[in-house]
Amino acid sequence: MQSPTLPADPDPNPRSVRGAQGRTRALVAGAALVVLTLAAHSPSLRNGFIWDDTEWVVNNVELRTLTGLTNIWLHPSTVQQYYPLVLTSFWVDYQLWGLTPLPYHLINLVAHAIGALLLWQCLSWLGLGGAWLAALVFAVHPIQVESVAWVTERKNVMCGAFVFAACLCMLRVLLPATQAQRPFDRRMYVAGVLLFILAMLSKTVACSLGAVLLLLVYWKRGTLHPRDLRLVSPLFLIGAALGLFTVWIEREQAGAKGAEWAFSFADRCIIAGRSLAFYVEGLIWPGERVFMPPRWQIDAADPGLRHARLKRQRQHVLEHLVAQEPIRRDADMFRHGVLVVAEPKPFGLTPAENQLSWKS
Repeated sequence: MQSPTLPADPDPNPRSVRGAQGRTRALVAGAALVVLTLAAHSPSLRNGFIWDDTEWVVNNVELRTLTGLTNIWLHPSTVQQYYPLVLTSFWVDYQLWGLTPLPYHLINLVAHAIGALLLWQCLSWLGLGGAWLAALVFAVHPIQVESVAWVTERKNVMCGAFVFAACLCMLRVLLPATQAQRPFDRRMYVAGVLLFILAMLSKTVACSLGAVLLLLVYWKRGTLHPRDLRLVSPLFLIGAALGLFTVWIEREQAGAKGAEWAFSFADRCIIAGRSLAFYVEGLIWPGERVFMPPRWQIDAADPGLRHARLKRQRQHVLEHLVAQEPIRRDADMFRHGVLVVAEPKPFGLTPAENQLSWKS
């Protein structure tokens, strides 16, 4: 008697099939995120050099020679701020294509797209719904225009990419996906610390990553263990050391000292709170942003004062552009949003500094 033939299993390994489908969806989603980011910021590829690009790139003699590369790392006075990894990237740019603006802008744009991808992965690792959408908003939000379209602001997009990469590595160590991954992943941890150092050498605003990681761990787990503090402690030490060095550089080289910076502790608390509100406002409605916002008056009681000053500052920008000859480069930057939608700077400039900056 012939035994009946059993039907073949239509899905012999459903887990592997689901895994393959998930990887395909992730690749498509990642590609879509990159394409949308590139499309949103592609007008910046037509721009030239502006503002302090002259100091950092165009007239920076340290980009010309191998000795200059050494000076970038060993002599903090090369430019006003000590971000040697960013200057090294400019050094490589200059060696490859001289002062052709397009590659400089393209690298900024690619770095920003990589940062958006890494942010998406961080949010996904935390199990947040809408992680891809959040990363897309981060990538194409108008508040990002300055960082992407202004060559010198590569420090923002480079720092962002490195800090998100460091965050992802550290989250994999601190919050493993399964208990099977609980054993300490030394290579992932070392990669996280090294990436954090690269972020700090791009811009020291990354110093807060250690605190952010502890907050995320507490939020997901509901408690902190001594192990978490030990693992994150190098980030606090590195962040504090390079952060204090940046404070010294800003005071001694960038001129952030004197009567204009003599704030009391109460003043600094007010500025900190107002800065937070200012950035939140910019994220919700970035319509009133100028290249250099006017200096805040801490004791100003008139709620319409800031709006009026922004209008006057925007008119000043327009008058400055009209007076430029040739104006094509700066006019292109204005049309593409760099002068209108810009990263707000909490302290702004004094009236005298504003006049000098426009005359220079």
